[in-house]
Amino acid sequence: MDDQARLIAAIVADPDAAHAWDVYRDWLLDRGDPRGEWIAAALASNDDHVAVKPPVEDDLLMSPRLLEQSHLLQFSWWRGFIRGASLVGAMDDPPTFKTLDALLGDPHAALLADLELVHPITETVPLWEAVVAREPRSITTVIAANLGAGGARLAALPSLDTLVLVGRGAFRPTVEIIETVVELTHPSLRSLETGGDACPALLSGRFDLPRLVHLNWGSADDGVLTSPDSFLHRPPPSLRTLTISVGEDSLDALTACPCFRQLRRFEWGAGGASDALAVLRERAAAFQHLDEVSVSGHPDLVADELDALRAELARALPSTKLDIAWDALVARPPPPQEPREPREPRVYDADSRDQHGRISAIGRFTQSR
Repeated sequence: MDDQARLIAAIVADPDAAHAWDVYRDWLLDRGDPRGEWIAAALASNDDHVAVKPPVEDDLLMSPRLLEQSHLLQFSWWRGFIRGASLVGAMDDPPTFKTLDALLGDPHAALLADLELVHPITETVPLWEAVVAREPRSITTVIAANLGAGGARLAALPSLDTLVLVGRGAFRPTVEIIETVVELTHPSLRSLETGGDACPALLSGRFDLPRLVHLNWGSADDGVLTSPDSFLHRPPPSLRTLTISVGEDSLDALTACPCFRQLRRFEWGAGGASDALAVLRERAAAFQHLDEVSVSGHPDLVADELDALRAELARALPSTKLDIAWDALVARPPPPQEPREPREPRVYDADSRDQHGRISAIGRFTQSR
């Protein structure tokens, strides 16, 4: 291990240790590396804006190998290290295995935490293989499309905390879901955002997520309520927060599932259902064990109706924190308009007219010529 690798390893071992940063800063400054001044400024100011904004062009911060592939990646930085990366590039020049090898092989990707593997090329090329092959220990968040068999190999990312599996309903209209995740395992994953189109593993029971705390499932229109092997009927033991969009007619079925009974927070996407809060109030007994209930939607309610429903729901669930996120879309009466004073009529003299008698802003000028 050379001097630079040793100094970076000390930072990776404890990113909060100021001494390790001081030593690496001095080493870089002695060699005229602009990264040294960046680290010095970030340490002196303790300001996140300084820490994440490169003082020079990105090109001057990359190894030659990564620079060659940099047009296929977007970066976020922190104190001279790559903190996040996402795939970009047209289909006539897409990212490849070489792109990810160059990224993960760069010494200043040692603190890479966020990685987005969403690109149309993933429909045919399993780029995730390049990631799990290197077993990077720093990655905590992965956003991926077409993860496929990679769902069963995520233990190669030991620090993974958050996983987003992009489905057809996500804001990625150019990416088709060809390789769905039919098996998903990870010993310490805590947050998962997905749906049945991207991750049927959570419908079939082929998952092992013992530390999962938060699941954002999207819509319940995919058989998750009826499948006896789905996460609703065989929930991960640590699951405490569920985010899901479900119709009022399916709410009873949801609250009867074993998963619901172990929750502490329920985030309900109610859409345009105008009586969603009334339904929630009527079924308050099923929600009394929850610490928090969040309801979001856009019903056609005026402010007074919403306020009355809020008050009734608060009385029905006195020990539950309520978050009703409808205010921005509630129909409210328009504010009163102040009467405007009538304008004085304009008077045009001869100097305001052209030679043809028409009113002209430059009439005075043209007549004087």
